[in-house]
Amino acid sequence: MTKEELLKREYKTEVYPIETDDGNISWGAKIPELPGCGAGGDTKEEALANLEDAKTAWISFAYDEKRKIPKPKKPNKYSGKFTLRIPKSLHRDLAAAAEQEEESLNKYIMFLLTKSLYKSQSGKQDKKEIKNSYHIYMNTVKQESKENWGIDIQEEGSDGLRKTFKENVFNKLRQKDKIIAN
Repeated sequence: MTKEELLKREYKTEVYPIETDDGNISWGAKIPELPGCGAGGDTKEEALANLEDAKTAWISFAYDEKRKIPKPKKPNKYSGKFTLRIPKSLHRDLAAAAEQEEESLNKYIMFLLTKSLYKSQSGKQDKKEIKNSYHIYMNTVKQESKENWGIDIQEEGSDGLRKTFKENVFNKLRQKDKIIAN
């Protein structure tokens, strides 16, 4: 492979803020797959432009020295499904909690994972994160309702109360049953 072809490769880049001693923000950028390949700048754009120069220098040096140049990693593809082994007692407790919430085990675990993820990312859970978790959860429920039952659920009210949602689902299912029965 020629140097020019290697330089055209697209690598994953990471851009992050850096607080300076005087309290201002600068920006850093790096290519994790090319060890030591990083750059900085006063703006994100400047950091990325400098990173492109650093990438060119990194690959050129490695090529000239006949060193191995890593291939870009392909982005992960996620199916939305995975297998998880848990103790029987935890399975039982989760199933009981899901039943108490009148939710499927799958939806209940998804809600708990989403809630936990947002909490762990910030170290605390504020109202915005809870609302975001709720909306992710509700959008999944709406999508599954449409796919599995052919029901298009519209969430009512800004507070998104579970009671309103459940009544909405119940009414839609009842209407669907009448249509099927006729």
